[in-house]
Amino acid sequence: MQTWPSGCLSSYAQALKEKKIEAGVIILSFPQAAVIYLEANKTTPEQLEIQMVFAPRKRYSFRIQTVKLLEYSIEGIVEGGLSALLPFYILKLRKAARQTVGAAERKEVERAFREVGMQLKEAIEGCGEREGYSDEDIVTLLERLEGLIEYIGKGYKLREVTTMLDESLMGYGKRLSLVAERKGLQEGLRKGLQEGAVERQRLEQENEGLRRELEELRRKLSEN
Repeated sequence: MQTWPSGCLSSYAQALKEKKIEAGVIILSFPQAAVIYLEANKTTPEQLEIQMVFAPRKRYSFRIQTVKLLEYSIEGIVEGGLSALLPFYILKLRKAARQTVGAAERKEVERAFREVGMQLKEAIEGCGEREGYSDEDIVTLLERLEGLIEYIGKGYKLREVTTMLDESLMGYGKRLSLVAERKGLQEGLRKGLQEGAVERQRLEQENEGLRRELEELRRKLSEN
């Protein structure tokens, strides 16, 4: 039995929800599709041809655009609504790191990593006010950026690149502490509510016992 990926099913469900009927014909509109290449090369096509196969043996072909992420600027990525992919922009410098030979070139690449890393850090931190990202989302993106910088820096033995990973430069230690504190407060509140519910139930049971004892005492007094 063939199964569909959850993304396909959700798109199909959305299309059914927003369907139109014209002259007895059901019209389903699917969201515009694109394929994103994090690192494109000379063979990466501008478009891809997609075929949808329906029973019995009917095929419908259409083309979708490809997006070459590293051809955009940081601002272009943000304006295109792809801020979640900002950490991968650092891959733009991997080719330069791979081709580094002399000390002078190495210094130039390390300087570029520092500048681009800080630009990405600022762009990611702006996602909260600009696009409503939570602190948890921003920390996740910064950690992803840090991981990619570390991977490239160690892979090509760029000492200055690895030293820029200290907390003072990447600067998310305070935000990370805030996230941890908020999670702790939320967990404490949840436990407090649970304990409060248990205590309330205990008090209600005690009150019910006292009420019954009082009724029993009243009954005995009325009999006397």
